[in-house]
Amino acid sequence: MKTSSIKDSLPSMAKITILLLLALILPANLLLQLYTQHQEQGKRAVEMFSQMNQLIESKKKELDKEKEEFSERCIRAADIAVYCISLSPESVSTPEAARELAARLDVDEIHCVTPDGKIVAGTHPEYYGYTFDSGEQMRYFLPMLKDRGLKLCQEITPNTAEGKKMQYAAVWKEDGSGIIQIGMEPRRREYPKVCVNLQTDVR
Repeated sequence: MKTSSIKDSLPSMAKITILLLLALILPANLLLQLYTQHQEQGKRAVEMFSQMNQLIESKKKELDKEKEEFSERCIRAADIAVYCISLSPESVSTPEAARELAARLDVDEIHCVTPDGKIVAGTHPEYYGYTFDSGEQMRYFLPMLKDRGLKLCQEITPNTAEGKKMQYAAVWKEDGSGIIQIGMEPRRREYPKVCVNLQTDVR
């Protein structure tokens, strides 16, 4: 009788055991899948952020290179302006003449500065009288008054007179009679054909 009872109870126990196992295995399997998915998402996120950092670093290097090239372009433009003005002083005798030279050189401003740092001629008569001590932006070029071997190019910054963003470069005339400063708005440009040979000569 007892044996029969045990035999009868076995299928029920097996069913209960199977149900308990299913109740444990299914949540565990679900948790494992969620964990695996979470790990994969985390790995993808790390890869994505790594790629973004690489892209940002690459763009930063490109920007730094462009800034460096633009600064070199400004210095070369100032050198060429000095060369042109040395050959033809009348090219800055009036604002109109200076603007014509600026257009030929593909720069936005040309300023003729005395050895003591005062603007006395160039494309913008409204700037005449400003000195290298007229404001923070202008003071960047003050060291040139003590060292005639300096060629300075300022980073893009709002200018003293109008607050518009410009990049200025300044070079001494070879005879030491003054400084030529050019100003360029920060935009892409190419050398005009009229300046190519002059650039080569200056070098």
